[in-house]
Amino acid sequence: MLAIVCAHFIKLAEQTGNINLLATSQNEIAYVYRIKRDLRRSLDYCQKAYSNFIDLGLYEYAINLSGAISIVPHTGKSCKTITGVNDF
Repeated sequence: MLAIVCAHFIKLAEQTGNINLLATSQNEIAYVYRIKRDLRRSLDYCQKAYSNFIDLGLYEYAINLSGAISIVPHTGKSCKTITGVNDF
Protein backbone atom coordinates (compact mmCIF):
# COMPACT_ATOMS: atom_id res chain seq x y z
CA MET A 1 0.00 0.00 0.00
CA LEU A 2 2.77 2.45 0.92
CA ALA A 3 4.51 1.82 -2.40
CA ILE A 4 1.30 2.69 -4.26
CA VAL A 5 0.89 5.92 -2.30
CA CYS A 6 4.54 6.86 -2.85
CA ALA A 7 4.27 6.09 -6.57
CA HIS A 8 1.33 8.53 -6.69
CA PHE A 9 3.43 11.17 -4.91
CA ILE A 10 6.33 10.57 -7.33
CA LYS A 11 4.02 11.25 -10.25
CA LEU A 12 2.67 14.38 -8.55
CA ALA A 13 6.19 15.57 -7.71
CA GLU A 14 7.33 15.10 -11.30
CA GLN A 15 4.31 17.00 -12.61
CA THR A 16 4.83 19.90 -10.22
CA GLY A 17 8.64 19.90 -10.14
CA ASN A 18 8.72 19.35 -6.38
CA ILE A 19 12.12 17.67 -6.00
CA ASN A 20 11.84 17.43 -2.21
CA LEU A 21 8.61 15.43 -2.49
CA LEU A 22 10.21 13.33 -5.24
CA ALA A 23 13.28 12.47 -3.16
CA THR A 24 11.25 11.72 -0.05
CA SER A 25 8.89 9.44 -1.98
CA GLN A 26 11.79 7.65 -3.65
CA ASN A 27 13.34 7.12 -0.23
CA GLU A 28 10.12 5.62 1.12
CA ILE A 29 9.72 3.28 -1.85
CA ALA A 30 13.35 2.19 -1.37
CA TYR A 31 12.48 1.31 2.23
CA VAL A 32 9.48 -0.79 1.14
CA TYR A 33 11.61 -2.71 -1.36
CA ARG A 34 14.35 -3.18 1.24
CA ILE A 35 11.87 -4.73 3.68
CA LYS A 36 10.62 -7.02 0.90
CA ARG A 37 14.28 -7.97 0.22
CA ASP A 38 14.07 -6.68 -3.35
CA LEU A 39 17.49 -5.15 -2.95
CA ARG A 40 18.09 -4.18 -6.55
CA ARG A 41 14.93 -2.06 -6.70
CA SER A 42 15.71 -0.65 -3.28
CA LEU A 43 19.16 0.37 -4.46
CA ASP A 44 17.72 2.00 -7.58
CA TYR A 45 15.32 4.16 -5.58
CA CYS A 46 17.96 4.93 -2.93
CA GLN A 47 20.28 6.24 -5.61
CA LYS A 48 17.55 8.37 -7.16
CA ALA A 49 16.65 9.81 -3.75
CA TYR A 50 20.33 10.38 -2.97
CA SER A 51 20.86 12.36 -6.18
CA ASN A 52 17.79 14.49 -5.56
CA PHE A 53 18.73 15.17 -1.92
CA ILE A 54 22.22 16.25 -3.08
CA ASP A 55 20.68 18.54 -5.72
CA LEU A 56 18.57 20.11 -2.98
CA GLY A 57 21.57 20.57 -0.70
CA LEU A 58 20.04 18.23 1.88
CA TYR A 59 23.29 16.40 2.57
CA GLU A 60 22.15 15.01 5.92
CA TYR A 61 19.42 13.05 4.13
CA ALA A 62 21.89 11.79 1.53
CA ILE A 63 24.27 10.65 4.25
CA ASN A 64 21.46 8.75 5.96
CA LEU A 65 20.92 6.83 2.72
CA SER A 66 24.51 5.56 2.65
CA GLY A 67 23.66 2.67 4.99
CA ALA A 68 20.71 1.65 2.87
CA ILE A 69 22.71 1.90 -0.34
CA SER A 70 25.39 -0.40 1.05
CA ILE A 71 22.93 -3.31 1.40
CA VAL A 72 23.70 -4.61 -2.07
CA PRO A 73 27.20 -5.99 -1.69
CA HIS A 74 30.00 -4.97 -4.01
CA THR A 75 28.06 -3.31 -6.77
CA GLY A 76 29.87 -0.53 -8.55
CA LYS A 77 26.95 1.85 -8.13
CA SER A 78 26.63 1.36 -4.38
CA CYS A 79 30.37 1.78 -3.81
CA LYS A 80 30.49 4.89 -5.99
CA THR A 81 27.49 6.44 -4.20
CA ILE A 82 28.89 5.73 -0.74
CA THR A 83 32.23 7.21 -1.79
CA GLY A 84 30.38 10.34 -2.97
CA VAL A 85 28.65 10.68 0.40
CA ASN A 86 31.91 10.22 2.28
CA ASP A 87 33.49 13.03 0.28
CA PHE A 88 31.18 15.50 2.03
